[in-house]
Amino acid sequence: MSMCGIAGYCHFNQAPLDPHILLEMKNALAVRGPDDSGIYQDDSVGLVHTRLSIIDIQSGPQPITNEDDSICVILNGEIYNFKELREDLWNKGHLFRTETDTEVLVHGYEEYGISFVEQLNGMFAAAIWDKKKKALYLFRDRSGIKPLYVSECRGGLIFGSEMKALFQHPDIQTAIEPEAVISYLSFRYAIGEQTFFKGIQKLPPGVILKIDETGITKETFWQYPLPADGIDRGERYYQKELFELIQDSVQKQMMSDVSVGAFLSGGVDSTSIVALMS
Repeated sequence: MSMCGIAGYCHFNQAPLDPHILLEMKNALAVRGPDDSGIYQDDSVGLVHTRLSIIDIQSGPQPITNEDDSICVILNGEIYNFKELREDLWNKGHLFRTETDTEVLVHGYEEYGISFVEQLNGMFAAAIWDKKKKALYLFRDRSGIKPLYVSECRGGLIFGSEMKALFQHPDIQTAIEPEAVISYLSFRYAIGEQTFFKGIQKLPPGVILKIDETGITKETFWQYPLPADGIDRGERYYQKELFELIQDSVQKQMMSDVSVGAFLSGGVDSTSIVALMS
């Protein structure tokens, strides 16, 4: 599993962004991405990325921009169907400078807008900055595999893969959220968007957050589907269906330019996955 880190902040109150804050955010996430790091900054937004190299090790640093630098992307995770998406975008005239899965987000957004997120198959937390529209989009994969925390600040938003990146911004106060503590003592986790700190929330899975000069909006791009007909097709049907789904999922997640390993506990889940990997 890849474990890069992303962070940044955005505001529209005309005050210049502090590059020192972005540097401290990057340093706070260094353990997530020991292979490379990068910072993008303009008048309204600063984006930070720390990289654990999995695909296109040599030429895939982030943040990644389009040809005229009007769109900038950072990604934590992997897009399993990026080769199919890349071929579609190449056929539509888009030029690629790298072999990374991240760059399909740049050109996919250029071609289809933010609805392109619905085409992604993978585990991801990402940010797209549209300089011409002055709009920042944050989005997270359907199951919430990759973390992303957000907090509103004066005139804008702060975000990061880990809360310690948000703590580098002076607007963040580390006051405890009592309701999250109650949730943890009751259920062993903080439910919903709660975190243990006031003013910091988890971006929900399958959600796109947009911030521009008009404010912040959230849009759900995917929800868990419910059975349509309620018909029981029998155990053999579901055995076959489950096997094919796991087989397909494992095959897609073996995509890597470095060696792939597994944490094996010896239980049914991990043993089944490693058997299919081998």
